[in-house]
Amino acid sequence: MANKIAMLVSEAMNKNAVINTCLGVSFVVLGLRSDKQQKYVEALQEQKDSLFKSNKEMKVTMWHRKQQLFAEATSAGPSTVVVPLSTLKAIYSEVTTNTQSGETVKEESKMSTSRIMV
Repeated sequence: MANKIAMLVSEAMNKNAVINTCLGVSFVVLGLRSDKQQKYVEALQEQKDSLFKSNKEMKVTMWHRKQQLFAEATSAGPSTVVVPLSTLKAIYSEVTTNTQSGETVKEESKMSTSRIMV
């Protein structure tokens, strides 16, 4: 009887050892995967920050060049201008029209979203 009890205890310990080993290995594998994913997320965050910075720099550069084009078009005579001011305004959707009362009104860009009235 004592041998049977010793044998059952030994089997139970072996089963627990196998289960504990599997749990330990699973924990290590999940930890390694989590570390890899964390490094990937950090790399993506750095790339995102870099893209935001370069995008902002490009927007500033485009704004300055647009202002430079408008300044050149307004300061130079009509015969020396490469692109006339009216064409620049049409390109940048800044066309102005005169109303019947003589007021100058800036037209909205054609790409603007339409409003839905309920």
